Amino acid sequence: MIYMTDSDDIKHLSKVLRLAEGDFIDVSDTKEYEYHCEILEISRDQVKLQISRETGAVVGAECSQYLANH
Repeated sequence: MIYMTDSDDIKHLSKVLRLAEGDFIDVSDTKEYEYHCEILEISRDQVKLQISRETGAVVGAECSQYLANH
């Protein structure tokens, strides 16, 4: 389980990308791995993600927390 708590990231996911519960997104831990995750809950304070699979090693130290949406 991953919990995103940064208010700017939450706003970007829900308002700019218009993602909702049930959508999938690729996220990075910015150090080692990328994960394909399902959005379980979105609130003002956090986004709760369920990891569905690890997609591989991060290709650079400065990866964004969210890389792409599907």
